[in-house]
Amino acid sequence: MYRILFVDDELPILKALKRMLRNERHEWESVFASTAAEALEMMRRERFDVIVADMHMVGTDGVVLLAQVQKEFPETGRVMISGYTDPGAVLRAAPVAHQFLTRPCSAETLKTVIKQVLTTQASVSKEAVRSIIGQVGKIPSVPKVYAELVEIMQDQNSSIDRVVRVVEKDAGLTIKVLHMVNTAFFGLPQSTTSLTHAISLLGMTVLRNVILASEIFEVFDIDERRFPDLRSEAIMNHSSAVSRLASRLSPTAAWRDDAFTGGLLHDFGKLLLAARLSDEYAKVLDDARSTGRSLHDLERDSLGFTHAEVAAYLMELWHLPHGVSQAVALHHSEVAVEPGVLTAPGAVYIANQLIHAREQSLEPLELNDLVSGLGFGASASEWIDRLDEVCPSGQRAPAL
Repeated sequence: MYRILFVDDELPILKALKRMLRNERHEWESVFASTAAEALEMMRRERFDVIVADMHMVGTDGVVLLAQVQKEFPETGRVMISGYTDPGAVLRAAPVAHQFLTRPCSAETLKTVIKQVLTTQASVSKEAVRSIIGQVGKIPSVPKVYAELVEIMQDQNSSIDRVVRVVEKDAGLTIKVLHMVNTAFFGLPQSTTSLTHAISLLGMTVLRNVILASEIFEVFDIDERRFPDLRSEAIMNHSSAVSRLASRLSPTAAWRDDAFTGGLLHDFGKLLLAARLSDEYAKVLDDARSTGRSLHDLERDSLGFTHAEVAAYLMELWHLPHGVSQAVALHHSEVAVEPGVLTAPGAVYIANQLIHAREQSLEPLELNDLVSGLGFGASASEWIDRLDEVCPSGQRAPAL
């Protein structure tokens, strides 16, 4: 049974949490601490799967506590709750918290977030997944150009000229950026052959994420004759469509970037498995074609893990935003969709399901309740009818 540790220095809140979570006793054991010191002492004696801490506590606050948990217990999921909604609070919590919630927080939202964190942490903690990632000698760290762009974006004195200089050092990458700008996927108002103009049209955040995806997809040497469903162009077309739809579905800027990046990267685990487990993965793909069963389910049955889990684990190693790794980990799991609100994982899950349904001419009836419950005002089928806006009908993704 899962064990969840709740930390808050206000006793009335701890009592309210006990009442709120009473019905979850069959799914997890809830344990409570009133100080950071008490929480750490308990964690050093016992195992906990998730810690949920209040941000503003007397003495050691939640940020310091979760930073220590991150150091001592990296496989424990970390959730921060704050009564403050200012951007500064979110920025302080971002490096140490997997999820950030604000009060008042409904019982349903809290439960859903805990379940999401449990699902993601379970997927990135599997020994088999770690073993596969350990074989990926070509990508020991975040891709170089992406890391340079992140550094530039953090420098308030940086200019677009500095960005251009980084990108233009790689002729192949320059061509890809120009190609991406001039495709229908980005729907930009005009074509261009100027790298400076292309970058100004895309914007720094989109450029950074597109380059991350491009570098990752170039790492793997896939025999496309053996893996016709994993052609780089087909995977990238599908991923681009998911990323654009997911970012459009995301209601706030805070989740839009993670949704876009998660959409771009959600399927690259397939390439990793095809490159590192060629024989085993070729059989899984053949079984998926012949039986019609879900590739995701067949991966779990045959390999013990999925392409989503492998990719998400690598995202965690690279310290990408947790919203990105969570979106990747949960893109085949309905638990990604929180009730009443659409975060990055939920947006990528719905976008992926809708686009796959269109590609396979299916009626995604199981999505109707999710879509209508989020207030989109349209059925899943109506959303499919709108997909030509983000995924031109001539650019089809593989059914897998």
